[in-house]
Amino acid sequence: MRKRWSLVLFTLLVQSAVGSVWCVQAALFFSGHRIGSIHLKIQIIAALCGVVAGLAVAMTHLGKPADSRHAVRNFKRSWLSREIFTVNLFAGILAAMAALSHFNSALLNGWAMLVASLSGAAALYAM
Repeated sequence: MRKRWSLVLFTLLVQSAVGSVWCVQAALFFSGHRIGSIHLKIQIIAALCGVVAGLAVAMTHLGKPADSRHAVRNFKRSWLSREIFTVNLFAGILAAMAALSHFNSALLNGWAMLVASLSGAAALYAM
């Protein structure tokens, strides 16, 4: 189990980030889209930090980092490829939302949180 601590930590960090996005989505739904913009910014940045930290920890598990590109090539049959793609997609959406929140936080209350929630669900399914 000592060699697998990075995968456990990766799983916990990414799933916590997805859970926090889902909690914000539920709060938006039940409050009629009336959540303060500062709260949304903090939650999105915290979720992004969790995903990035999880990805960084997962990199420590690689034996030969140069060979890691082969894991992504078989998207149709490999669950590892799907996991890598969906977690990076989720991180990219969160990064775009964090950048967007500085310019127009009203857009986060609508479709952006729904897209982030669905991409998080895809990441959990692939995991």
